[in-house]
Amino acid sequence: MLSARLDDGTVLCPRLSAAHTHWTRMKGLLGTSSLAAGEGLWIVPCNQVHMYLMRYAIDLVFLDENLRVVEVIDNQPISTISEKYKQAHSVIELPLGSVARSGVAKGQQVVIEGVAEPLRIGAFPVIGTWLGGLAMIVLFALFAYRHFGSATTAAQWAVALAIVAQAALLVLLFVTQRRSQVAADAPLDRANGVAATVLPLLLIPASALSSYWLLGLTLQVVGLGLVVLVFLTRPRAAGGGDTEAASFGLYNRIRNPMYLGCVLGYLGYLAAYPSWFNIVFVALILVAIIARAVGMERAVLRDPMHRAYLARVRWRFVPRVY
Repeated sequence: MLSARLDDGTVLCPRLSAAHTHWTRMKGLLGTSSLAAGEGLWIVPCNQVHMYLMRYAIDLVFLDENLRVVEVIDNQPISTISEKYKQAHSVIELPLGSVARSGVAKGQQVVIEGVAEPLRIGAFPVIGTWLGGLAMIVLFALFAYRHFGSATTAAQWAVALAIVAQAALLVLLFVTQRRSQVAADAPLDRANGVAATVLPLLLIPASALSSYWLLGLTLQVVGLGLVVLVFLTRPRAAGGGDTEAASFGLYNRIRNPMYLGCVLGYLGYLAAYPSWFNIVFVALILVAIIARAVGMERAVLRDPMHRAYLARVRWRFVPRVY
């Protein structure tokens, strides 16, 4: 359980729950009948609070990314919305009277200690997550069946094995990865992440390989090797958003070796099966991957350590190029 105190030792909230994911932030305190004395909810990121459908008023303490108080609201009524504070990165929601009791004021430093206990969000979001994972697995199964079923030569089997293996690793990450507290969580960033995983599963093999299939297969093998290397040496780093994980091996040279491996694999597949359909989808995939990488970097700028990492490692995909 987390706790929050002021830098002078005054206890602000002895029992603090965390809402750091899309679903927990969306739910917040909705559906609760009260907030007991000594309890609170820390929502990250958040710079504005709405009170629609709430049953009771609360106190609010908005914090910047360094946990310094940006604004204090004593008694935010139900059916209202707070001001939007551009400097705020998170907010602590507290029972009425907490602000007056603690004397917390703008400019004070807040210290949050302990281990985060996730907010209980109910069955619906969990079911939605499971259904999304199941849909991804079904799409992957159809993708693998389509490629293995159409392969009739050794070369086609090699191309199919490479692209299916790469897709399998990405689907595994999508289904099993634990969300990071600094993960890109804006709707557009989440959509880019889903698109970068789903769109490759819609690629279609042609009846015959192109004359550039060997070049394509070479790119696929190199790309798959990068993906496997990142996946095996530090699985958490593969999904981004972890400062420690993004400070080893390949991540000391480029910021997104996992995504680079994916890009090489898709370009290699396109060289082997250069249909207009695949050209359009590979272009969309590349846009989604680049947008996802940019979104992740924008999200981790909240973390001072990761800001230092981004300043040290300049290149996203290819050293001295981009």
